Amino acid sequence: NFVSLIPFVVKYSTHVDEKAEALTYLCDCIRKEGSGLVARLLMDPEGIDLLFKSINSQESPVRSAAMSLLVQVCSEYNCLGDLCRYRLISNLISVTLKKYPE
Repeated sequence: NFVSLIPFVVKYSTHVDEKAEALTYLCDCIRKEGSGLVARLLMDPEGIDLLFKSINSQESPVRSAAMSLLVQVCSEYNCLGDLCRYRLISNLISVTLKKYPE
């Protein structure tokens, strides 16, 4: 399954466009597959790390694709279990506190 390779593409690729395309592909997969794929992403340490590190990327296309992915992940919020919701919210808070410390 190509979806499981996306964290590695984003982490190790040196091409900004490849990273952005991988994130966009994941976003499209979530649109098709729904909350099951979101749950897998949120429960996988590599997956959740991919999402939140990509949001803070210095590369604009990667950051933009990651924000679109986050919007798609959040659109599935009501279909997620409590643990997935907790992981999503706690990571959102953590990223926000790092970006805006006061």
